[in-house]
Amino acid sequence: MSTLKQLESSRLVRPHKSSAAEIETQLAVVARNLSDAAVPELSDDGRFLMAYNAAFALSTIALLASGFQAHGDDHHKTTFSTLPATMGNHMTFLADYLDRCRRKRNNIQYDQVNVATKSEAEELYKKVLTFRTDVLQWLEGTHPQLAPKVAA
Repeated sequence: MSTLKQLESSRLVRPHKSSAAEIETQLAVVARNLSDAAVPELSDDGRFLMAYNAAFALSTIALLASGFQAHGDDHHKTTFSTLPATMGNHMTFLADYLDRCRRKRNNIQYDQVNVATKSEAEELYKKVLTFRTDVLQWLEGTHPQLAPKVAA
């Protein structure tokens, strides 16, 4: 696991000063994407993509609140890989899971159709709901000045 300072030295992340407004905007993106992911009429690929986008926004929140933003072509991979450094080692399993989802998302987004199954889309959706709760609690405990004043 790389530290944020090591990633900064590698130019994968750069310093960033976040604000409560920026975090609230990201949480609104999460809410929209989770709402879309819950639409049963969407394709399994579409539901997976919307849940993935919510996971990416949540991971971005953790990185922004920690004083950094991802930089470069692999910013999705970098953002997920920083979860253990931002939120704690207990996030390692989720970071690995989200990186596997990232690879599937790339196939959906750029190369193929009918990539995600209904169960994969549902699993990701449920994990992201839990992740949202974890991020909100983490924000409240570690960066209360950035935490939303009303539950998202």
